[in-house]
Amino acid sequence: MWERRELLTNICSLKAYLFRMTRNEILTLFRHRKVERGYARQQMEKEPQHAPDSSMKVTTTELVEMIDIAIERMPELRKRIFMMSRYDEMTYAEIARHLDISPRTVQYHIGKALNELRKLMDVMVLFV
Repeated sequence: MWERRELLTNICSLKAYLFRMTRNEILTLFRHRKVERGYARQQMEKEPQHAPDSSMKVTTTELVEMIDIAIERMPELRKRIFMMSRYDEMTYAEIARHLDISPRTVQYHIGKALNELRKLMDVMVLFV
């Protein structure tokens, strides 16, 4: 990127650009691995005596780490609301009272947090 900086003149936010670039690279990697797994499955069907490559599967620990990272990257209020809801098992009304916000705001942030995690799960489907 540094070597080609002259070509990157119309970037408004370097942080956003780097985030998007990294995200796209990860998705490209996931798609590539999906193709590799499809090819490996075809080969296994032709030669069933070979055991599947366990390194291609996502472990529970890796999944939990990815979820934790996704939660950590949420905006502070959303992260706090989500953790109070899911980990502390507080109701929307309790969270609203505790944070001095409306229950509708709590509902909005929980919905957004769940959507972000759903997107992560959609990507994880590529590994299964």
